[in-house]
Amino acid sequence: MDVQHYISSGILESYVFGMLPEEEQIEVEIAALQYPDIRAAVRALQQEKERFVQLYAITPPSVIKEKILAIIHEEEAAAGNSMELQPKPSLSDPTSQQQYKLPSSNHHTIKPKPIIHKPASKSSSDLKWKYATAAIIIVLVGSVLLNFFFFNASNDYEGRYKELIATREKLDEQKEQQNQTAYQSPSNNTNSSLKDPDFKLTHLEGTSNYEGSSIDIGWNNHSNAVLLLAQLMPLPPNGKQFHLWAIHNSTFKDAGVFNTGANMTKVWQQMKEIKNADSFIISLQTVGSTTPPAKEEIIMSGHRTQ
Repeated sequence: MDVQHYISSGILESYVFGMLPEEEQIEVEIAALQYPDIRAAVRALQQEKERFVQLYAITPPSVIKEKILAIIHEEEAAAGNSMELQPKPSLSDPTSQQQYKLPSSNHHTIKPKPIIHKPASKSSSDLKWKYATAAIIIVLVGSVLLNFFFFNASNDYEGRYKELIATREKLDEQKEQQNQTAYQSPSNNTNSSLKDPDFKLTHLEGTSNYEGSSIDIGWNNHSNAVLLLAQLMPLPPNGKQFHLWAIHNSTFKDAGVFNTGANMTKVWQQMKEIKNADSFIISLQTVGSTTPPAKEEIIMSGHRTQ
């Protein structure tokens, strides 16, 4: 896997913001376990997201929490006191005797008049709950505003991400068109070049993992021109490139890299000029490599046609 290409593809940003389907999320998590650079990039994006949230977070004033807790405590205490039994009036109690009038001339059983207790004023309690309700409303409104802000920010990030993907796809398409034009440019003179008796063709067959693949190489030993036709060649693995080398007196001559795939099966590609060549080889090497290939990197070889 080309780790740097994977990191710059934008899939990690989508993973951190939760915009990937489940299969791609699992793919990212597996890649993070296998490659430390990917794991570090995911952590960095997550930390950046957390810093962003903390930067715009709105913390409710601590006094609101204290007031709500105090009101709840007072209401619970008041509810507990109301559950206690009211004391019964007693005749032996001077204070209760004042609440009854004993008739002076009647010796019948005294029936005390019931005392009607008026409910205590609720104005204080109602006022406290009004404050609590107002505080809760303030917190809820703040939460709604905060969620609305992050929703807009998330939509903005998603829109910018989709725009970035569309721009990259457009650039890739333009680049592919330019490459096709560049590769096909020598095809206008291919027929006349190949008819030149000094232009010799060499056919290479693949071995091992590339058995069944083939490449044709045309070389003019007078003009030093080299053309290559990748008739049956798959795309190289990620991070790898196909390389053409000419060998003369056991010395490798760099003839350049070339493209493969379904779009290149009928396209003659212009390679670097070669003055002398006894044979040609095709290697599969790391992208950017310019050193002669090791033995295990050679996938095709053949002597040039005399």
